[in-house]
Amino acid sequence: MKRQNWHWDINLSYGKIKEILKREDDPRFPRLAGALLSRVPEPAEVFGLISPAAFCRRYRAIEREILSDEWTREKAAFWKATCLRLSRELRERGEKIRKPGKIKLDDFDRTLVSKIKQCRKNALLSQKELAQWMGLSQQYISGVETGRERVTIDFLKRLAGMTHQPIEIVFQTNYSPEIRRSGRGRPGSRGRGRGG
Repeated sequence: MKRQNWHWDINLSYGKIKEILKREDDPRFPRLAGALLSRVPEPAEVFGLISPAAFCRRYRAIEREILSDEWTREKAAFWKATCLRLSRELRERGEKIRKPGKIKLDDFDRTLVSKIKQCRKNALLSQKELAQWMGLSQQYISGVETGRERVTIDFLKRLAGMTHQPIEIVFQTNYSPEIRRSGRGRPGSRGRGRGG
């Protein structure tokens, strides 16, 4: 006899599971999505709980969960094909699905990323532990530490507060603009020329 509920062995209420599956940044999302995809053969039921865009963005992490169990490995090919089809459809509709690209960091970004990593390491935390502490996904922390994710002031304040590590940021520029002299006024004078 087949079990009616796919989440029978997950120690969370169905309401909590649905809540987690709506938040792809939750660290538990890949594990629960992997269980769902391994046990539910109907895409309509799956996409009633997970948005297609979240499914496509997080498919690699979900796939690792599916492949980690030898009993569910054969499901991975079906869901990979589904992911490729959905990704194409979403792009055709103009929805963005982030693809890892080349990351270009300037000196300031590299310094900031280095300080964030050092702050985490000084607090003796792994990326996963820091993510759980801050209520974020490990994927986001990894993105911050590689420069794929933008760092906000709020993130820095929370990081400093939770790790009890100071984060000092110095804004400076090596850019020196060329001063052009026109026939009117001095450089830096205001309101003397036309349109000024």
